[in-house]
Amino acid sequence: MTARYLTTSGSPAASSQPGGCGCGQPPGGCDCDTGCLTRPRFYCGMVLTDDQLNDLEDWVRRRSALHRYVEGWGVVRGLAVRCDPGNPGGVLIGPGYARSCCGDDIVLCADVSLDVCACGPKAPCCDDKRAEAGPGAQRAVDLYLQYTETPQDPAKVMASCGCGGHDSVQYERVAEGGTVVCVPVADPSTDPATLAAEEWGRGYMACSAVVDDYLREMSGEADTGHQRTWLLGWIDRAGDDALCCIRRSLCRDGLGEAGASGVLLEIVYALRQRYLETTYGECRCPEGVLLARVWLRDDKGACTVDCVDALPPYRRVITPPGWPQLPGSVNVAGLIWQRRAVACDQARQLGLRVGWSPYSAPEQPKDLAGLFENDAPYVPCDAECEAWLYHDRCGRWPASEQPDGRVLRVRTGRADL
Repeated sequence: MTARYLTTSGSPAASSQPGGCGCGQPPGGCDCDTGCLTRPRFYCGMVLTDDQLNDLEDWVRRRSALHRYVEGWGVVRGLAVRCDPGNPGGVLIGPGYARSCCGDDIVLCADVSLDVCACGPKAPCCDDKRAEAGPGAQRAVDLYLQYTETPQDPAKVMASCGCGGHDSVQYERVAEGGTVVCVPVADPSTDPATLAAEEWGRGYMACSAVVDDYLREMSGEADTGHQRTWLLGWIDRAGDDALCCIRRSLCRDGLGEAGASGVLLEIVYALRQRYLETTYGECRCPEGVLLARVWLRDDKGACTVDCVDALPPYRRVITPPGWPQLPGSVNVAGLIWQRRAVACDQARQLGLRVGWSPYSAPEQPKDLAGLFENDAPYVPCDAECEAWLYHDRCGRWPASEQPDGRVLRVRTGRADL
């Protein structure tokens, strides 16, 4: 079991803040799923080679790793973080088990000691001297657990038949374990869970950029022909095949009854559905599985551990996969664009009380601006909510006593219960 340090000057993974990305792309996800699964098959008389047996091992590992999309990832048990009685500036990480965001099983079999005071933060301008904290200033570091492999049991190999002829050392076993990584926190008033959720929310809201582009570039006096031409050009520049049906409809039927506003709505929600699909169960994994945040203080000129918080949001406990949760809120992304009959049951599972209100596309696209302002799909966990239902052109909408349509937005409001 090992420990190492990351600093803001030495590694792209040093910051505990997530990076940015645009609509339709995961916010800094891992490249864990490379290629499709191909299961090895053996038959009578087959001459097995090391490559074929290693292919079997690779298939088993990659197939098992896919369970993270069903069961989630994070700390499963143990891995308690506590002060080190023998080192005022250190902590001990106890044995336990976690699953990485790529589905690797990480097992620590014994205590790991880590001198968190040696973690930094560093001074700017590549100066190796420790940055001096002012009186009363907070300093904190986050601890992450990363999956590691260590080759074991070396053996001298002398081969000539089928192996190209070589003399080398090969390892008969691979020890799977974990490395504890220490990351200085730039702003101790923030937490990784909130930062990740906010970054994901910005990507979600970026899918409505087409409305801003339209209002900026199109005159309010433009006729339907110019509106249609602009919308087709925007779709072609976007180059997203999620919009192909909308493009075909524009070419065949024009703007339709809902006009440019209806087309803009459908573009936004087609892009949002693509974003939700590509970010479901995704994670940021450069740092690893978050274990705890450790606050430091200066005690008579010496750095000491002041407090250890090994509970959420400073600890990634294994949870069902989905989209990032903003602490104190519920992510209602799974309700977006669902029909009311389906969304009603899902809202109940989320513990939400929701009232349903019909929504029609406005006559003027300028009236859409307020709809997409600050509309990340987070609602307070104890709030009553209102869901707006929209009838799009896809599907039949029979008359019913119950309101029907697709969920356009869920916002805090008085529910009609």
